[in-house]
Amino acid sequence: MTIGKTDHDHQPVPGTAANNEIDSNADTCCLGKNFIVLEHTSRTADVHARDKTIAPALDVPIATGATAWTDHASGQTFILVINEGLCCGEKLDHASINPNQTRDHGVPLWDNPHDNTRGLNIEVNDEVNMSVRTKGTKVVFNSRAPTQEELDSCQKIVLTSLRHWNPKNVQLREVTNENMHYQAN
Repeated sequence: MTIGKTDHDHQPVPGTAANNEIDSNADTCCLGKNFIVLEHTSRTADVHARDKTIAPALDVPIATGATAWTDHASGQTFILVINEGLCCGEKLDHASINPNQTRDHGVPLWDNPHDNTRGLNIEVNDEVNMSVRTKGTKVVFNSRAPTQEELDSCQKIVLTSLRHWNPKNVQLREVTNENMHYQAN
């Protein structure tokens, strides 16, 4: 894996740190200043703000990006890979992680601070459980732009699929009273 260089991106300095916000309002993961671009797709997207008075960002590149995350319990560094992310770079002082995009790839992400059974975490595999934390009302974890050495030597954790992600076509399972299970006290 080599840090990608194209005329579209200005790669951050290795070690540039930022929060990753678990954002269920974002319909796609957004790569911020703590991600390096590994590869661009040939596609772009127009990104619209929730506030309709703000002009959309046009032709935002869709890319595969990587960030370095260190497990404080073990001291081990992992490379987190986001496929099909919006490449915002330095324009975004944090990254937005769409929990439904990770879940669609089979990566369980638990972002409910009121769930006492699971806690806040991303269940990467049997050995790696990424703890996340709250910062006010946001659920976040910190990572940084990786070095080439980290890209070459650290274990990769792929959080989202390479499959074309079009949020307009995603079919999420609906929760209804019929498929909810209530437990009497």
